[in-house]
Amino acid sequence: MTENLLKLGFTEKEAKVFLVLLRGDLMAASDVAKEANIRRTDVYDILNQFVKLGYINEIDTNRITMFQMIDPRIIGDKVQDDTIRKANLQAQNAKSVFDNLFPLYKSKLSSDQDFINIELVRGHNKHRDAKFAEYTKQSKNEILLMVKLENDGMISDDTDKMISSFIKKGGIYKCIYQPSEYLKFVEQNKLVTLSFKESLEIFKKYEKNGEQIKFTTESISNIAIFDRYTVYFNIFEPVLPKHKRSDIVVKNKELATFLANTFEFYWGNSKKINELI
Repeated sequence: MTENLLKLGFTEKEAKVFLVLLRGDLMAASDVAKEANIRRTDVYDILNQFVKLGYINEIDTNRITMFQMIDPRIIGDKVQDDTIRKANLQAQNAKSVFDNLFPLYKSKLSSDQDFINIELVRGHNKHRDAKFAEYTKQSKNEILLMVKLENDGMISDDTDKMISSFIKKGGIYKCIYQPSEYLKFVEQNKLVTLSFKESLEIFKKYEKNGEQIKFTTESISNIAIFDRYTVYFNIFEPVLPKHKRSDIVVKNKELATFLANTFEFYWGNSKKINELI
């Protein structure tokens, strides 16, 4: 039980005192100290803290001050409410701090700083997804995408919303998928697993939003080409854990043009949704 209380933020001494009082008996501070095997001076501080938090009642008698724990269920509610309140406060503080920090991001770059045209993006999927989303939002004219849909890959609502916004602004979005037997979609925060044939209805919806989609049986790599300038390579290695995988970003017009021509070759040999039904 001590370990469980430590997880809630209790100190080891507080946990010992709490467990002694949990029996529900009226106890003097000296008795609590003896049962918990803690110095009496430390116990007084802990008891006063518990009184302030509303965990125990302080009862004055003619002879001595006694302490008694209230219903543990009420304490549980108090701890839960306090935890939620602190978490909300921390979240608000974090937002406020980073709202103020964001304008400083890259604002101090020197004018002679070297331009970085090759970038290695490492880490968990969320880190790499954030970088991919950054380039998607920065694109103005065209996004060409080749996607190898592995069985553990997912297509999310958030990605679809970003692409829809890009298309509404006049952008061209073309994607070639190499499908797998089963696909995972995140819709309204729910993970749905569908067979490839079942998933075609979802891809139809993407087409209605302006996405140009085709499918290939050829083996392709995960590549995105943004405005025929920035190329994003997703290096997929199934034996590596996800947090150790890496992506590569190259900003080079010549390379992007070459890969865009490669994309168009595959596009011409791929099939539309209505050709698969």
